[in-house]
Amino acid sequence: MVLVVDARDLGLLRYLSGQKLDGSTITRGLIPGDTAMTYYRELDGAGSADRVVQPPGRLFVMDSQMFALFDVLCRSLVGKRFTTRRVQMLALQPDSLATPLATVTAAAEDTLRLGRLRITARHYTLEDPSARFELWADRQGRLLRLTHDPSGLRVERVPDQVVAPAAARKRTPMRAKTSAPPRRPAHGAGG
Repeated sequence: MVLVVDARDLGLLRYLSGQKLDGSTITRGLIPGDTAMTYYRELDGAGSADRVVQPPGRLFVMDSQMFALFDVLCRSLVGKRFTTRRVQMLALQPDSLATPLATVTAAAEDTLRLGRLRITARHYTLEDPSARFELWADRQGRLLRLTHDPSGLRVERVPDQVVAPAAARKRTPMRAKTSAPPRRPAHGAGG
């Protein structure tokens, strides 16, 4: 997956995904413009592209099994105060592009338990006509947890602090410190 967004507002600049399934490679991509965008898809190198009218506003891509895309949505909400807001989705289907409007609803803050850590998280609901997801993000907007109850899907970020103790166990052995001054080479020895 390649996702390129504008550093200032996380606006979509380009998207490309590739999936291998049963010996075939499926490639799909989006290239937005000012008023139109190009959607293309390939199966084993052969494919087609369509130039379509681009929906207004910021665009968010949804592509099956690409959970990092929810992270971009959560990061775009940092610092915004709202109860509900509409977001324009670009849902990549196996052979087409759908452009549903979804609703993000801000819920009360929660405390999540991730590993041994307790983290205060913003809770959101993302809903369109076909699905409803629960999202939790930290104060920087990083996606911490994503759930889809009907399918039993649950995706969680592994916090850095959970990984750190395992790395700490691989410390190098301590060396004894000596208080003796360093030895000086004898005159005429060495070079």
